[in-house]
Formats: sequence, C-alpha cells, structure tokens
Amino acid sequence: MSITIHSHTIVKLFSFGFIVVALSACAENITTQEQSQHYNTPIPSKAIIRVIADRSITTQDPFTNYNWNYITQAKIKTEETFTRLGYSVVDTGLASSNKGSPTLIAVVNAQQDSLNKSNIHYSMNLYKPLSPNNSLLNCDSEQQNHNICISPQKITDAQQLFTATCTYSGTANVASFVMEYCVKSAFNTYPQGSNKHIVYTIPE
Repeated sequence: MSITIHSHTIVKLFSFGFIVVALSACAENITTQEQSQHYNTPIPSKAIIRVIADRSITTQDPFTNYNWNYITQAKIKTEETFTRLGYSVVDTGLASSNKGSPTLIAVVNAQQDSLNKSNIHYSMNLYKPLSPNNSLLNCDSEQQNHNICISPQKITDAQQLFTATCTYSGTANVASFVMEYCVKSAFNTYPQGSNKHIVYTIPE
C-alpha cells in the first residue's frame, strides 16, 4: 500500500507547523493533524539515536491498558522511521539492551484521548544530551514495562532539536496501524518543520 502526496497549501495556524493529512482506505476517511518545529541547532546526519518511552508508560499495565500498546508501537515506528532516514538506531524493540552509545535521544509518547476515543495523540521530542552523565543516556527501565528504556522524571541539561506531534482521528484501534500513519505524518517535514496542509491518498 503506497502513500502519495496529492496536494499542499500553506496554512497559518499556531506558532509553527500544522499539517492536516487525510487518508482514505476503502470507505473510511482517516485524518491526522501534525505540528512540528525544528530548533536552530542542526541535527547531525551521523547521529546515533535511542528512542525511549515517555515515563507515563510506567502507569500503564501492558495487560489491561491499551495505551501501553500505543506507546510501544510509537517507539517501534519511530525507530523504523529514523532508520529509513539513515540514522543508526540502538536499543530497538521491546527488550532494550542498554549496550548502545547514543548521541541523541528521542522521547515518544502516545495516548488515547480520554474524551474522544477516536483520537490518538502521538508526540516525539528529540534531544541532544549536553553531558556524558546526563540521565537521558541511562536506559532507565522497569520489569513491568518489558525492559523498555523510559525517560527520566525530569529532563535537564539537554538541548531540544526537534519536536513533532500528531493527532489521529479514525475508527481503527490497531496500535501498529494507527502509529504507522501518525508517525509518517509527524515526520513529514523532518528535519525542517514547516506550515503545510498536505493531503495523502491511499489507493484501494
């Protein structure tokens, strides 16, 4: 199944990028709304990236709370995206080894909207730790989260390089499907970030 850009126009919403991506698969219309911002520091092309889960995953039971699935799929799809972009990505998947030597850390989160169950929110923040002892570089994990690296309680002494968020609206509730399209939307303008309205079409 391929995705192609159909058209785009500039939109002036919020203080940085806002993208509305409409996807159609069979009879269903799927919409994703994306915001992205690139800060002034260049993102090194030779960076080694570790994708970690937002600490909120520690409150999610992997056996009873579906948000755990969204967060873990957000991690996996973000790792796959960075790999396709040509970066080295370490500690991938759901059993992090803490053996990599990352230079950048991407913190991801994904949650179902508590008021509107058809909306799923994804976010990714890319950081450059400014010291070798930065807590972001420690693969803080807990057994209940299947040894997934999670973010520290407070992020300090780190430079934010890029941020992207996406809201998915649709009836699909398969975490891997939802995150596949939300991450594609969120990374559409990476690494520049921009203000665009983009329509995607999926051939039936």
